[in-house]
Amino acid sequence: MTVLNTRTGKKVRLSRAQKLFAQEREITDEAFPGDIIGLTNPGAFAIGDTVTTGAPIAYEGIPQFSPEQFASIRPSTPTKRKQLLKGLDQLREEGAIQVMWQRGLASPDPILAAVGPLQFDVVRFRLESEYNVETLLQPLPFAVARWIDGPPEALAELELYGQAREVEDADGRHAILFETEWSARRAAERHPKVQFLDVAPLAPATAA
Repeated sequence: MTVLNTRTGKKVRLSRAQKLFAQEREITDEAFPGDIIGLTNPGAFAIGDTVTTGAPIAYEGIPQFSPEQFASIRPSTPTKRKQLLKGLDQLREEGAIQVMWQRGLASPDPILAAVGPLQFDVVRFRLESEYNVETLLQPLPFAVARWIDGPPEALAELELYGQAREVEDADGRHAILFETEWSARRAAERHPKVQFLDVAPLAPATAA
């Protein structure tokens, strides 16, 4: 069966679909509304994707909330940067971690963003066991992320104070990392024309 992934616009051929019920798995050729189906992901799917065989339709995405723990990551061996980025991309698509990048740098180290420090341990373990990449993790002094939106002229006038850092997430959305909630509120008060969002803005659902 060939379906359209409405996020990427690419067609994907499905194979070995499995019905899932508790711990049971069963290869199936058909399914009905309410069935839970497992598909092998050849790197074509991310959490929240919609697939269809008809008109391209996409439901509103799953909300992405502000993380509270941040750390930069780099490979212990610089020549393994490519494997690191490939592994992080896969883990991000699975929802294991958020990945951000500092704006304005040519080749910045990825910034991991998580709800708790255990996520960092899981990511490092999987990078080493699945991608053969040992990593160095550097905790960052941030506790709040805010995605920003607003008129271009207001964004151009944005001034940051203290250790605040401008970043982009993996979907290219502009965000700012702050050390404290107070710093985030203060920035919002200074720039009333800019929206400081604690949930990443979602692309609107589309339909043909």
